[in-house]
Amino acid sequence: MRYITLIIVLGMAGSLCAAELRLKRPTTRPGVVMQATTRPTTRPAASVAEVSPEVQEVLGRITTAYGEIKSLELAGTVRMRLDENGQERVREAGFAGKFLAPGYFRHETRDEPLVVGTGKKAYLYVARERVFEQSDVPDGRAVFEKLSEAQRQIVMLQDPGLALALSDNAGQMLRRLAKKIELGGETKAGGADCVVLKVQLKDFDSPAELKFEKATHLLREMTMDMTASVQKEGRPDIKDVRYAVSYGTIKTDAEMKAELFAFAVPAGTREMSDVASTDDGADGGDKSPLLGQAAPDFALEDLLGITVKLTDLKGSVVIVDFWATWCGPCRAAMPSLNALYEKHKAAGLKVYIINQREPKEKVVAFVESNKLTMTALLDLKGIVGKAYHVNGIPTTVVIGRDGMVKKVHVGFGGSLDELDKEVAEMLKAAE
Repeated sequence: MRYITLIIVLGMAGSLCAAELRLKRPTTRPGVVMQATTRPTTRPAASVAEVSPEVQEVLGRITTAYGEIKSLELAGTVRMRLDENGQERVREAGFAGKFLAPGYFRHETRDEPLVVGTGKKAYLYVARERVFEQSDVPDGRAVFEKLSEAQRQIVMLQDPGLALALSDNAGQMLRRLAKKIELGGETKAGGADCVVLKVQLKDFDSPAELKFEKATHLLREMTMDMTASVQKEGRPDIKDVRYAVSYGTIKTDAEMKAELFAFAVPAGTREMSDVASTDDGADGGDKSPLLGQAAPDFALEDLLGITVKLTDLKGSVVIVDFWATWCGPCRAAMPSLNALYEKHKAAGLKVYIINQREPKEKVVAFVESNKLTMTALLDLKGIVGKAYHVNGIPTTVVIGRDGMVKKVHVGFGGSLDELDKEVAEMLKAAE
């Protein structure tokens, strides 16, 4: 759960995609990113944080406030500020949430997965990947606890006020998520006087600050210092990570109709559990239908407008890597892949990073800012990716001098040592 949470939060570093800034885990394939399955969501009873009487009093008021809500309309901003190797990046996006008791809800953030409850079913829909998952919505107010892990994490991290409304006991839900909860004084948020709860979440190394409006006891803002958690997961280059969810609109008991929460799975969309996926740490490339076959030919333009044809590369060992700027594992793998290229290019290795469906200016900016020397190609319509059976990125394909596919690697597990050995052996064998 800690890992999924970090992915969702760190998605802010790029384009608010849930898989934007991967750490050490292997793949952006939806079935792994979201841990999306249709398996039962029952879990062992979670321990709850011990709290002082003063904290319990505040939690009690929060529970009452959310328990009395019949409908809730929310809007706000998710914001990430990140220092990566001294370069500060700030990303933010608006979100909107709606709730109609007991089982109707909707959460959407720009460029992020949609989570919607229709009263009977809860859906997670990822438009970028055209995949979805579904779970049952139970009778009564204990909806949040019965959602899938991915659905819970997305709502809690991007719209925590909605998560609290979906719980049958908001205070108890916070205690289940936390190791420790303390009072943090008073402050202002959204122009309102607020009481602060410092919540040491089980999945993080630093407390989150939840600011509840004193007049209504509803959440106005959540801020988190993610730095220690991210560095512990293998990213010491990330010097500072600050995450915040701020509400500009909180409207209770507005008139809503169930039709607002209708959702139909778009045609051509696959269920996540049906999408081939790899387990944590597994490569998955050994199942590719490309292995042992002739590599599909392509002709793609590089960033200078020069066309690169695979047929012209026959006689060389070639790596083609399918990626996107929004994909965290892709970004994490790029320095290692570029270093591998620099190490072996004198021996004849060719490496082409084939971007999937992104505008040229975005790819140029990424290549230049990361000082990559590999040649980037533009697969603007994803046609080449489809020919190479790319269902999750990064997908790295190794092509021998004979034009045959020798290896396929899916995802990035923190090291390219295996790929390095394979390439070295192929280059040596051809000498």
